[in-house]
Amino acid sequence: MKSTIFKEIQNERDYQDKRFGKQPRSLKPTLYLAVLTEELGEVARAIIEGQSENYRAELIQLAAVAVAAIQEFDEGSATYDLDEVCPPIVYASQGQLNKATNTRKN
Repeated sequence: MKSTIFKEIQNERDYQDKRFGKQPRSLKPTLYLAVLTEELGEVARAIIEGQSENYRAELIQLAAVAVAAIQEFDEGSATYDLDEVCPPIVYASQGQLNKATNTRKN
């Protein structure tokens, strides 16, 4: 069953590349965040409206967009520094984060 799900995600990735163009699209992380949020909103809508078939389809689309972002990052298309695009947020309750290791300083 797991392989079927991954095949569906790959099929959706292929569809996205056909519809929106093959790499490099070079979307910045903030744009991927917008697309992922939009897809997550469609998942939420399917839940609220009780549409189980649409819910599953939207989850596949959400996963495919996440895979696209990972692929672009791994292929080096995302060549910008994430800290420049969106600096990390440090909440007062978390203390200072060590950027090099992403661990909390005590």
